[in-house]
Amino acid sequence: FTSLLAGLYFPVVSGSTLEKISMVTPQRWFIKSTEMFMAGKKGAFTQYTLIFLAFMVLFFTISMISLKLSEKE
Repeated sequence: FTSLLAGLYFPVVSGSTLEKISMVTPQRWFIKSTEMFMAGKKGAFTQYTLIFLAFMVLFFTISMISLKLSEKE
């Protein structure tokens, strides 16, 4: 579902609500940074690194919350 939402299988209409929602999907970030890397544009590696770090922070936060909740039980 998120791949469809990101516009990986069909183009997303510019200026629509769907486009705004698709901007926060990780698949879209990865595809855009891959396109940048293949086109030789600067900043692709930085974008890959930021995406990786964002997911690590997210997973770390979820795991810490999970541990805190399991301690209370």
